[in-house]
Amino acid sequence: MQPLIEQIGVPAFGQLLRKRRKSLKLTQAQLAQIVNMRQATISKVENNPSKCEYDTLFRVCSALDERLGSAELKD
Repeated sequence: MQPLIEQIGVPAFGQLLRKRRKSLKLTQAQLAQIVNMRQATISKVENNPSKCEYDTLFRVCSALDERLGSAELKD
């Protein structure tokens, strides 16, 4: 199965992460604290995930309860 980021495209993937973060009522700063990253890194993940390391994407997706390889995303 093709990874989700390739299925839906990079910009849409970042938008899905942002939507999920907001649905959990988390700020970028709060999410950054959860995954032990800087707020600027969370912004980078949401705005340009293609420039992020897979480990970074995995940690953020895990914190948001999303799966990189699944098209079944929670709304």
